[in-house]
Amino acid sequence: MNATSYARLAGAVFAVVALLQLARALAGWSVAFEGTAIPVWASWIACVVAGALAWLGVTVGSPALIAACSCRLVRQAQSGAIPLSVSSLVAVPFFDRC
Repeated sequence: MNATSYARLAGAVFAVVALLQLARALAGWSVAFEGTAIPVWASWIACVVAGALAWLGVTVGSPALIAACSCRLVRQAQSGAIPLSVSSLVAVPFFDRC
């Protein structure tokens, strides 16, 4: 699984979580965890957070953005802004595109 597929899969999972939290908030379903009632307003917050993570997963998973970030890391590593141990973690397939 490459980075794009992983990001899109994570985005899809977070989208499902966001929809479930939205459904709970709109329907007012009660939830209790080990005897403690979870308030409905917590679902609104969870919906916003999960929705933001879903959006990031879908948009960050674009191949052009991954390539651009990799090229930026390569340029920083070449300039000495990143220590050698970290720069060695940069994705090798994107080196020729920079």
